[in-house]
Amino acid sequence: MEYRRQIEGDITNAAVDYIGREAKAKQPSSFLYGGLTNTHYSTLRMLILGEVAHRLLRRCDHDYCKVLDTIKAANVEDNTIVV
Repeated sequence: MEYRRQIEGDITNAAVDYIGREAKAKQPSSFLYGGLTNTHYSTLRMLILGEVAHRLLRRCDHDYCKVLDTIKAANVEDNTIVV
């Protein structure tokens, strides 16, 4: 349960590292699935604890922005699909 507090950052950092490596490859061809998990954890509890839910969603926004910024910085936007 303690790891739960840092897993989002680890997923995001792994995605950012992977995007950077693939962008530098001579023939980049890759698939990355990097689903964040905090929004799926105890939804009822998050609804009851409104402020906690708000912080978790802000963290998810931050992590997604970090990945999108990495895609842009790696200059692979035109060859990338984000769903």
